[in-house]
Amino acid sequence: MIKKTFNWVLRKFHYAAMVTQTALSILINGRLLPKGQVFLTYLKIQFKLFFLFWLLGYKPKSESFLGYKIRFHNYGIFTFVFDEIFVEEHYAFRSEKPAPFIIDCGSNYGMSILFFKKLYPQATIIGFEPGGAVYADLKNTVAINQLSNVTVHNCAVSDQAGSLNFYYVENQLGTSINQHGSQQLTVSEVVKAVPLSDYITQEVDFLKIDIEGAEESVLHEIANKDKLKLVKELVIEYHHHLDPDNDRFSGILNLLEEQGYGYQIHTIKKPLIRSRDFQDILIYAYRKSSTP
Repeated sequence: MIKKTFNWVLRKFHYAAMVTQTALSILINGRLLPKGQVFLTYLKIQFKLFFLFWLLGYKPKSESFLGYKIRFHNYGIFTFVFDEIFVEEHYAFRSEKPAPFIIDCGSNYGMSILFFKKLYPQATIIGFEPGGAVYADLKNTVAINQLSNVTVHNCAVSDQAGSLNFYYVENQLGTSINQHGSQQLTVSEVVKAVPLSDYITQEVDFLKIDIEGAEESVLHEIANKDKLKLVKELVIEYHHHLDPDNDRFSGILNLLEEQGYGYQIHTIKKPLIRSRDFQDILIYAYRKSSTP
């Protein structure tokens, strides 16, 4: 009993230290969103996560933050996504245009779209989300926040038109077009698939790709259709070892280099790297030439 209590206290001290470090980083590090607003919102969310969600077992299904409202199924996952998108600003980019054109592949329930609209209120955004239940939440996010110039599609982007088996864990974040991965994807549905190239009809200021394993095939599709050159900047969330025996990371980098893109790579270092470990890798790519 004493050991169990000690471990619980130790975990809470570790959590408090992590929250303090993150809160200070918001105030110290350069960012595109207003520091004060993000700082206070982060503390509010962490307070609710600790006292309401963990200690009292209350499970909120919606949240208001930074002038927005959003509905979801798991508060813990909401806080994780908020940290990635609004605190760490994984999808931040600078645009000379007040109304950039953004394509968001893998919109989930709309946190990334809210982030883009916070950065650029006049932006035009096309979003894709294949999962039926999550897509309903995404539509709700767009509607209740009265987001203008935002169009969302209930389909997966792919290298060809048709349909795909879409796997996920109910009320969890992970989804995939295959059943490889670090968690067991237990629920499936058949979803519509569309070629991304069909939607790239003009210069794209920012393209976000988070499509759980289909990144390489989609990039090749838009490159083969001569559409990749229309993209000024993109961020790709690459799921390395989604299939533990598949090592193809260099394929995406080679494609970007051949198409005239430079890139930066970001990942989280684990305490111990093991063979075939799953790893999320963010690739930030930018067109070196000022014209397509």
